Amino acid sequence: SPRPIATPLRSTVYSVTAYDEAGCVTSGSVRVEVEEVAPGGVRASRLTICAGESVQLEAFGGERYRWRPSEGLSSNDIADPIASPASSTRYTVHIENGGCSGEYEVEVIVEPVPELSVSGDTRICLGSSTLLQASGGVRYEWQPARGLSDPLSAAPTATPDETTLYSVRSWNEAGCVSSATLRLEVRPRLPATLHLPEITATPGEELLLPFEVDVPEEYLPVRIERLRFELRFDGRPLALRGLESGELLDRRLEGDHEVLLLELRDIVLEEARSVISSLRIIGLIALQTSSALELNILQADFASETCLDLLPADGSFAIHDYCIGYSLSFAPRLRVQVHPNPARSNPLLRIAAHRDGAIRLRLVNNLGHTVLHTTQAGRAGQTLELELKTYDLPAGLYFLTAENGGQSVRSRLLLLP
Repeated sequence: SPRPIATPLRSTVYSVTAYDEAGCVTSGSVRVEVEEVAPGGVRASRLTICAGESVQLEAFGGERYRWRPSEGLSSNDIADPIASPASSTRYTVHIENGGCSGEYEVEVIVEPVPELSVSGDTRICLGSSTLLQASGGVRYEWQPARGLSDPLSAAPTATPDETTLYSVRSWNEAGCVSSATLRLEVRPRLPATLHLPEITATPGEELLLPFEVDVPEEYLPVRIERLRFELRFDGRPLALRGLESGELLDRRLEGDHEVLLLELRDIVLEEARSVISSLRIIGLIALQTSSALELNILQADFASETCLDLLPADGSFAIHDYCIGYSLSFAPRLRVQVHPNPARSNPLLRIAAHRDGAIRLRLVNNLGHTVLHTTQAGRAGQTLELELKTYDLPAGLYFLTAENGGQSVRSRLLLLP
């Protein structure tokens, strides 16, 4: 053929001889140069990443490069661009070297990350436990591990001694990881008090004897679903006329004492001191000595875990015979609140005095040794706030005793390290 196609593997000289019709002969030659190309290609033709990650593509052996598609690449005209595809993508690189060129493919597989979800309580009381729950992966790791039953479990039990921000990482079968956090607030258990306030009235006149609940302000509002308690008192000088709210379940006599069983439901406390109900009573006769009003809480169901311990504060009353008439009074009881409890150092004491005069405080350890004692001045019915200096005491269980006006109150105090 006068025009053959040559595809030499190396540089070659081709010779040709031509004959015309007269039989004359002529010859010639042509040299076809085949340029050598440096080895070209890609380092890896298949790469795997997790969603949201990046990977470097690597081509070699060329003077010029052109990648396609260009979406998700840091540059499309260099040998080693950074690829950040949103989904699995097949990239093609065109490599040129001199007058020669070639194309190669790199497939980037994008694996999804686990769809991690975390659930569980976000608030518990000190000393309580709760179940943390993670889902969406095949392997888990919780941090910090302190206070967890198993930090490598999908559902560990958490018993922290302070508010903790937990983070969990989860891996799927492809090895991709995602993370989430859950803040678990730990609230100390504080006392709330059901008590009778100081009240004065004239005998023969109907009066209201209110039941009051004191709640720490930081725990408001509080809802009590059911409260059942007993009130025991000397029934001779008093006459009961009724109950403002709630239900009187039982009324009985035990010698000279009258015992009332009361129940209240759906109580919402929105203030630090709230009146939840009142008894209507009349003072009848004079007594020369004080008589006790004894409260006994049988059941207190809160709508949710409020970290409150509802405690009774007994009262007392006395009816005195004056020439101008009678006076009915209810004297406050000595009350002591420790906040926070447990505490790391220097908890705050709130002390309501029973009588005007000295309030003596004594703190002993679990071996019975006195480690702190002090005396403060108090006024009946008024609350004294005092910081208890415990910064130099070791962690452990202590017992605090307060004395005032012939009354004594003993409380437990747990000091944390």
